[in-house]
Amino acid sequence: MSDRIVITVTLNPSIDAPIALDELHLGGTNRCLSSRLEPGGKGINASRVIRRLRGETLACGLAGGSTGALLRQCLNDELVPHAFEQTESQTRLDVMIYERGVERRTRLLEAGAPVTEHEVEALRYRLRKLAPGRVVVLGGSLPPGVSPATYHDFVAALNACDARCIVDASGEALVQVLAAHPALIKPNEEEASQVIGRRITSDEDVVDAAYELQRRGARTVVISRAEKGAIGVDELGGAWKIEVPRVLVRSTIGAGDSMVGGIALAFSRGESFAQALALGAAAGTASVAAADRELCRLQEVETLVPRVSIKSITPRMRVEA
Repeated sequence: MSDRIVITVTLNPSIDAPIALDELHLGGTNRCLSSRLEPGGKGINASRVIRRLRGETLACGLAGGSTGALLRQCLNDELVPHAFEQTESQTRLDVMIYERGVERRTRLLEAGAPVTEHEVEALRYRLRKLAPGRVVVLGGSLPPGVSPATYHDFVAALNACDARCIVDASGEALVQVLAAHPALIKPNEEEASQVIGRRITSDEDVVDAAYELQRRGARTVVISRAEKGAIGVDELGGAWKIEVPRVLVRSTIGAGDSMVGGIALAFSRGESFAQALALGAAAGTASVAAADRELCRLQEVETLVPRVSIKSITPRMRVEA
């Protein structure tokens, strides 16, 4: 395999069923205007975005049952290479309801079915063989019963293989992975706030939060801020403010995953931190503006990249982890 292949890891993937209608009438009959089935999960979405941006990727994870088979078929349809460990439990199904008449969104999310320790270990073994020298994205929720230390353990093992790990997680899983020194983490403002235990409202708050997450172990940190863009802190402690162009917001689902996909792709190509931020921000913005609540497309991302503003906002200094 090429060293430029970005490996993504999704431990709790899903089949997503977006349904559009004028307005949801609880307890009544509702006729849908449109519906489809598509693969879901943070790592999987990152792979889908990388594939759309003409990068090389391999989606890995855990999948089982008829929905797991459908997940594989959906990825085949999008020409996304994949290598999932078969599980005894069924891959979860998530439903997204979009009410066009009232501009309202409702999500019905399954927690997912439990997986066995053997299945998790089989995936970890596969990754140790695939990951040396490559960028690896780990993202999303963990299946019920799986330890929140799992991402920490995966990153520690992958670091030993000289992989470059990007983690998009939240809650206790994010807290614990920091000690394994991932190459990059990408929480949003709310997720970062939960970890550091205080509110984030201003640019200064975001920079302080990023530095704190870095002191706790992350090598680089990107905190996404929806329409406000993002703030990133590099390995030398330099802080960068990312401003994105204004677009018509159609859906925010998948925007963060798209940003991670763009950053991972840039890293795999040996591009700078600033270049990675620009590509990630453009991919996230393109997904927000995409018609039919789709993920970003290459043409739109290429148009947006030069419109993303990346500014250094503090002098560089080395930050000790």
